[in-house]
Amino acid sequence: MPKVMIITPPSGIYCREDRCQSKSEDIHTLVRRPPLNMMYLVSLAKKAKADYIARDYSDKYDVWAEMEKDVSNYQPDYVFLDVTTPSLKMDLKSAALIKKVSPKSVAIGRGAHFTIYDKQALLDYPDLDIVLRNEYEFAAREIMSGVSWEKILGITYRKEGQIIRNESRPPMDLDEIPFPDKDWLDVTKFIRPDTGQPQTIIRIGEGCPYECVYCLAGVVNGNKIRLRSPQNVIDEIKENVSKYGITDFLFRSDGFTYNNKWVLDFCNKIKQEGLNITWACNARVKSCNLATLKTMKEAGCWAIGIGIESGSQDSLDKMKKGFVLDEAVEFIKLVKLSKIKAFTYFVIGFPWETHKHILDTINFAVKVDGDLAQFSPIYPYPGTELYKMVLEAGLIKEGEFSPNALAEPVIGTQYLSVDELKRYFKLANRTFYLRLGYIIRTLLHSGGFKNSLNYCKHGVKLLKEAVKFSPSRKR
Repeated sequence: MPKVMIITPPSGIYCREDRCQSKSEDIHTLVRRPPLNMMYLVSLAKKAKADYIARDYSDKYDVWAEMEKDVSNYQPDYVFLDVTTPSLKMDLKSAALIKKVSPKSVAIGRGAHFTIYDKQALLDYPDLDIVLRNEYEFAAREIMSGVSWEKILGITYRKEGQIIRNESRPPMDLDEIPFPDKDWLDVTKFIRPDTGQPQTIIRIGEGCPYECVYCLAGVVNGNKIRLRSPQNVIDEIKENVSKYGITDFLFRSDGFTYNNKWVLDFCNKIKQEGLNITWACNARVKSCNLATLKTMKEAGCWAIGIGIESGSQDSLDKMKKGFVLDEAVEFIKLVKLSKIKAFTYFVIGFPWETHKHILDTINFAVKVDGDLAQFSPIYPYPGTELYKMVLEAGLIKEGEFSPNALAEPVIGTQYLSVDELKRYFKLANRTFYLRLGYIIRTLLHSGGFKNSLNYCKHGVKLLKEAVKFSPSRKR
């Protein structure tokens, strides 16, 4: 029986979803999410009948000695490392440590970074043995099951001094993947901020047909949306309710509202099963109508994240969002009419952006007046069109990756410095959140005294950063 160790390295708290790799501990509007990739790897280890241990070191600091001791004591055959581009150097420090205390262990990296830089990663990090490209689950299971490496699709590995890149693996049938395992996890560490109740994430689908220049969804998972069957998702929800007592969910999919029939079937099944749950999801502007939104509300949807990204039509066109600002205004009106909270997301600092672009975005966020607004700086992930843009503009060097992804601006634009972007970032939060009407409305609709206290707690963290804003000189 192979011994498998599954690790999130002690590199800090990052969101490790491939399309959203960010240092989440520094983003006060971003909910800490459970380690979904680790949970899937644990369930795959069980399917492979492997002996395993799972260790999430991400919320600890300077615990390399603890990790070293765990690896040394266990002497695993395989060690899976959950890796992001921003935390790459720190994450792969783990591979060297593993080889130091358990030389025969095979160190395996998982992450979107390896879909683009698979061979380069193996060259740069000689203690890394295998990297998993694109969708990793079945390749990981085959490694755990002892399948010969040359027969495993979707991996790149070293053999006798050579780096070998196997053929890519075709997109998976998502219903065939076992549900993510939480038996080893303290689920109470991952909560919904307003209620303080445990919350987990459920993967609904993969792939995206749109061509936004900054996004990795199509790069990693392809340009065709693939959704799990409604019943398969319902079965996972029921397991979470009965086994772990979790009734709050984040449904993760770039195309959750892409297929209207799927959404209605899914919501009707929730109601037919009598599931008393609440959930949030993402939705693209103009992706569904009022009737569908009302059905979602009846099935427990309490919040929708809407990626507007910019209040400048020029920026929207250049990032290939595929809608106009008036359509964003109308869609948010529909979400509010359905009595679902509208969480709006904006990105600041595209290479072409000027002062006007950013001020237009701040003003538009106030105009549409969502229940939450998250302002994020750009982060040019390798493999995206945006990455090519910033390279060509000379804003970064090839292979240069900051660890502070989405937490603060790390590159300027062709017209604005990093320091100017930092000031605008604070101005955006200050302008949106320090409106008396917004504060009163948020507290009145918080859902009770306890929830109001939670809103205040998180609001204070956000405003401590926002009030530090010092305006740039007049131009």
